[in-house]
Amino acid sequence: MQCKSRFDLVVPHLIIYLIITAASLVPRPSYAQRIEGRVIDAETKAPLAFANIVLVGSSKGAMSLEDGRFALRRVPAGTYTVKVLMMGYKAVQQRNVVVQPDAVVNLVFELHTTIVAVTQPIDVFAERVDA
Repeated sequence: MQCKSRFDLVVPHLIIYLIITAASLVPRPSYAQRIEGRVIDAETKAPLAFANIVLVGSSKGAMSLEDGRFALRRVPAGTYTVKVLMMGYKAVQQRNVVVQPDAVVNLVFELHTTIVAVTQPIDVFAERVDA
């Protein structure tokens, strides 16, 4: 059995250390930033659950929870338009939302009710047929 020198034992660890150090110095995009906030009724200030929050021009989106809160995670740094849609309410958007690296942006959306559609009443008449 051959005895390894101290040099033979240290070199592999030193190489691994250098590789890890070099990899940590490579610039990479930061995705720790997020957009979060609340969706509320403009008149009652009550939270609105199940509203759709969309990052315009991307595939990112979220839904508000029962307390009206939402979070868009892993948003690349940049400037965005954030849009909120919910049945029975007018769509609202905030433009020029700036997301900085490693930051959290807080937004509050106040939605106003709207009439989705007005239809004319339909009268239905039928006769019972006995077999």
